[in-house]
Amino acid sequence: MRLDTKLFIFVIFVFLIFYYNQSYFFENNFSDKLILFLVPLIWPGLAHGSLDVLIAKKLKIIITKNQLYFFILGYLSISLFIVLLWIITPNLSLSMFLIISAVHFGISDTIQKKNFFYTEIFFRGFVPISTPIYFYNEEVKFIFSRLNADEIFINNLIIYNDIFFIILISLLIIFLFFQIINIKKNNFDTFIEVQLIIFTFYFFEPFTAFCLYFCFFHSLRHLLIEKETLNISFMKLIVSTIPITLISTIGISLLYFFILQDNLNYLSLIFISLSALTVPHMLLINKYRIPKN
Repeated sequence: MRLDTKLFIFVIFVFLIFYYNQSYFFENNFSDKLILFLVPLIWPGLAHGSLDVLIAKKLKIIITKNQLYFFILGYLSISLFIVLLWIITPNLSLSMFLIISAVHFGISDTIQKKNFFYTEIFFRGFVPISTPIYFYNEEVKFIFSRLNADEIFINNLIIYNDIFFIILISLLIIFLFFQIINIKKNNFDTFIEVQLIIFTFYFFEPFTAFCLYFCFFHSLRHLLIEKETLNISFMKLIVSTIPITLISTIGISLLYFFILQDNLNYLSLIFISLSALTVPHMLLINKYRIPKN
């Protein structure tokens, strides 16, 4: 079993104990939960996209200093466009964020390279998105309303997701059955991980489940894969993530405290910032991870 999977299991176990002893903590107390997850949201959460410059160099997108400046400018321009789009049209931006997140989670976390490659991308991507919407309607309504989506849009999203989730789980059962009868190392890991993800988003309310999955599984998996791909030590991996992570953290903090504080809550800031950074990150990872792309 992979290291990131083992850590994910350990963190889930720790939070199950915490949940049974401090269940009141998980009742929409977003401020305390944000403080609890603040460090992992920054590292490895925010940090897992900070290797994009190294990845671009490996792909030979960046060779010269001018190409480096152009890459950073393009990256920031796309991110700024997403922020502005979210302010102008939150319903469309939320829809884009959910789809983009599903595609990104699927591409980044999939470990099979041949059999069921695109099928696994589909399930790994949409299970973390569809499951909490199906099981936690009220919590999801609250979160999405804080992201400035209107009530009619949210209600329609939940209705369509209920249908999609039933189809998703039905197809997932068939997919996992084929994984069992054709069991191999990667198949076994996929079988375990998908069930862990479903359990996490079923048992924990959406914000906690998202932080557990995003920080302790998705982000760590990305960093560990890039450590192997870029052939660098763990210490160099950590050092390489510090500059961009620090700049991003300072930038997001300044954006909130000096520009958007009166019109934007911290929950909006987290998801909008992640959305803005995910789009250029996903475009790069899509080119990097999908064979012959």
